[in-house]
Amino acid sequence: MSDSLLDVGQRGRARVPFVSRLWRALRGARRRDLAAPLAALMPLAAAASCSVTVDLDPLQDGVSCPSGQKSCYGSCVSIMDPDYGCTPDRCAPCTLMQADAVCDPSSAEGQCILSRCIPGTEYESCDGDLNNGCETNTNTSLEHCGFCNTPCTCEVGFATCIRGSCRCSS
Repeated sequence: MSDSLLDVGQRGRARVPFVSRLWRALRGARRRDLAAPLAALMPLAAAASCSVTVDLDPLQDGVSCPSGQKSCYGSCVSIMDPDYGCTPDRCAPCTLMQADAVCDPSSAEGQCILSRCIPGTEYESCDGDLNNGCETNTNTSLEHCGFCNTPCTCEVGFATCIRGSCRCSS
């Protein structure tokens, strides 16, 4: 096999050896960030009239994992790891608006749930419903200026909440 971009193998089939070597080298690594760039190579291979076989499905990577784990991007991870979804058939991370997510162990479907709002951000769950994420920007909200349930009002003029501080203008 040569180190050229395209290598014509047996029966005239072209291969892209560096893609295959790269994919093999990344076994066990977190490959989800590389799936899109590798997929972008497919049109190049098609233009060169060759075939490229790269498994871009992280759940079909041939890795066998022990009970309670699943294979994602070539690594065995806990089914209950929110960085890899919360179900046996999903590797996409749990995401909720401005929130840290965990997997709900009591849920048969393995749902992602909010555990808390991310500290140090301006977003809070001021409505008390953690199921809809951290929906309130306390830097700009007139009803929750700086903190939840801290309204911004002025006796005279118009109220604005700027960077969590109430300001009055006439």
